[in-house]
Amino acid sequence: MSATGLPPLPGTAAQARTRERRSAAAGWLQLPPTPGGVFRPADPWLVVALLFALVLLVVTAVLAGQADLILAYQDAPSHVVTPRRVFDNAEASFAQLGTHWTPLYHVLVLPFVWLDPIYENGVSGTIVSILASLAACWYLYRLCLMAGTSRQAAFAAAVMLAASPSFLYAGVIPMLYATIMAATTANVYYLARWAQLGGGFTLLAAGLSLSLATLAHFDTWILAPLELAVVLGIARSRWRGTKRIESTVLLWLVAGGYGLFLFLLMNVMIYGDPLAFLGGTIDDTTTVFNVSEPGLDGASAYPHAAYLNAGPALVAAGAVGLVLYLLRARSDARLLIPLLLLYPLAFYTVQALSSGSIIIPGDGLGDWRNLRYGVTILPALAFFAAAGIRNHVGVAVVTALVCAGGVLMATSGQVAAWEDAEGDVPYAPRIERAAQWMGEHATAGRIYFPAHHEFLDRLQLQSGLDSSRFIDANDSKLWKKFRRRPHALIESDVKWIVWLRVRAPERVRPALAATGANLCFIDEVPDSGRYLIRIYSTGECPAKARHTKAPRD
Repeated sequence: MSATGLPPLPGTAAQARTRERRSAAAGWLQLPPTPGGVFRPADPWLVVALLFALVLLVVTAVLAGQADLILAYQDAPSHVVTPRRVFDNAEASFAQLGTHWTPLYHVLVLPFVWLDPIYENGVSGTIVSILASLAACWYLYRLCLMAGTSRQAAFAAAVMLAASPSFLYAGVIPMLYATIMAATTANVYYLARWAQLGGGFTLLAAGLSLSLATLAHFDTWILAPLELAVVLGIARSRWRGTKRIESTVLLWLVAGGYGLFLFLLMNVMIYGDPLAFLGGTIDDTTTVFNVSEPGLDGASAYPHAAYLNAGPALVAAGAVGLVLYLLRARSDARLLIPLLLLYPLAFYTVQALSSGSIIIPGDGLGDWRNLRYGVTILPALAFFAAAGIRNHVGVAVVTALVCAGGVLMATSGQVAAWEDAEGDVPYAPRIERAAQWMGEHATAGRIYFPAHHEFLDRLQLQSGLDSSRFIDANDSKLWKKFRRRPHALIESDVKWIVWLRVRAPERVRPALAATGANLCFIDEVPDSGRYLIRIYSTGECPAKARHTKAPRD
């Protein structure tokens, strides 16, 4: 038995492989000195892979900015505005993070939303997504080495991931998916390293990275029971004493369960209910999920979404590599741990069968609902394509084909995440016009939203107005006060009332009646006779702005 608790592999060659894995796991920051006092990275393959990814991410960010697609997804403005509310809001506090989403991404964006120039255009979120995408590539490379591949194969895995157009787009927008991929890939790497090499600190890192993953998105929660089974199984095979097994499992449970505990505690502190996130945590008019009917039809939605995001080349390479990897891993069950990267397939299948799928297919890429969720499978496909095939020539050919496939997808308009974003908010130009009107005319007083709507954060961000002037369901004390006593709006310096769509008229009309508000701006939903946005002033409408009606597209 070795000092790590892992039985040594017999034979000189096997021991050399163990030393190679230890060296690979030690990290690329071992920088040996070179003549003249200049330092260079010990692993040029990793450096080149990260530079390749960085260049593509920057190019994608520029292209997305030019196409006005940084904030294209309906939720993107919310992921920018939410962390800003922590310090710039009518009721500024950490409670503004809420629990409608898990908080990791918003916490990471906090250091950047202080800067108005990069806050107003969403770049504050782009910075975090790019860094998370690079972290995903870094950990994918390390995981390949831990699985016994060559550095060339590990390089190929990182390149195939970085060459995926959907990965690149998800990696430059203020959405959660880049942090999900980074946290889960790191988690699987540390767990695989502990399984191979042992060590308490490595197990602690595996647990803490699982906590980060569970704070990145709800779909990662399925990793907790799966990894508990892995840790328990390895501990029982490695040690005979129950105390050692119990202490190992306890360490992992404390570190790995901290994220879930923290999130449930946030629910209690903000809403008084640990399960508040399961309902409408913003207000009781909010629908958290729209789902299909439970059943086998919904279970096919995620694999289809994953295929569209990855493209045929990466899917084929990943599938073939997975079969070859499983055949090779039969001799050592510890090598099966990277299968955890396939967790999205398990989560969305269980969800579809039990409560219905939130991924709903459409006729074209832009007609899908939540097509973007398929992007989180990409690290798994890139890993198995490289770690399963392994042969240098084969991996080189596969990498070239995957990169060529990525170029073809991008040039033919078949980038799933990009097309999904373009169709996610059909009224985006009209909302932007209303936001510009509000930015020009609503220059004084507070702005009240009696009913929550998904467009609210987009309207607020694009108006360019100070966040502290807006009062909505996120400002629970003031918002509830105005619902109980609409006449308090005047004494609280509310000058504007905004009604989005036709949501909750029973809340809006008392506010309009109590203030005698005048309709200043209307935008009608095309060919429907219904209104998209109505903006009222509690005083006189601004000059030349009375009853402004937005033009039709």
